[in-house]
Amino acid sequence: MLLPVPTLAGVVATYFVSGATHYLIGLIAGVAIFLFTRKAYQAREAQKRLEQIEHDLPQAINVFARAISAGVPIERAILSVKNAFDGPLGQEFERMHDALLLGVPFQQALNDSAKRVDSGNFQYFTAILSLNAETGGPLVEVLTNLSVGLREKQKLDKKVLVLTAEPRMAARVVTGIPIALLGMQFVKQPEQLEFLINHPTGQQVALYALVSISAGLLIIRRLTKVGQ
Repeated sequence: MLLPVPTLAGVVATYFVSGATHYLIGLIAGVAIFLFTRKAYQAREAQKRLEQIEHDLPQAINVFARAISAGVPIERAILSVKNAFDGPLGQEFERMHDALLLGVPFQQALNDSAKRVDSGNFQYFTAILSLNAETGGPLVEVLTNLSVGLREKQKLDKKVLVLTAEPRMAARVVTGIPIALLGMQFVKQPEQLEFLINHPTGQQVALYALVSISAGLLIIRRLTKVGQ
């Protein structure tokens, strides 16, 4: 699938590297940039899906626990969560429920779901259900405590985001300044940018600046990332 952002990045890299070196090297660099940005793009989409699951999980556990406390069988409780959520978490519970309908053993369905969702919190949830199916115990109480713990963790993560908001915003501002200046220069006096666009040395400078800015943003993102 040709995603728009990776495709654009590949074309730009091909253009600049071809002008600075050789068209074959530029083509290879463009393909490499395309593959790298496509992987990053897909990873970002997967991360957004995971963040949505993490956000909805405490409430989903409450829905599940209320269904269990009302005497609903576990399979029906899973269906209740599926009906209550339309996002990726609801889709995952739907897949779990469909697997049970097809005759997949309960613990196997839980294990498969935990493998699909790369979330430690979700894996805690499936591990509790799996352990309870083997040994029994106060499932509702355990699930309620898990839900409370996850909500507290979300509050802590929000505090970390607030504390790291300034460096993240500073990174965006510092990155945006040269881009804005180049944009203004291109509108008012485009002839002054011919060196960066048409001259091999200028293209090398532009490529170096692009790589440096991207690397700096990635480093800052790593340093200020809130762990899942």
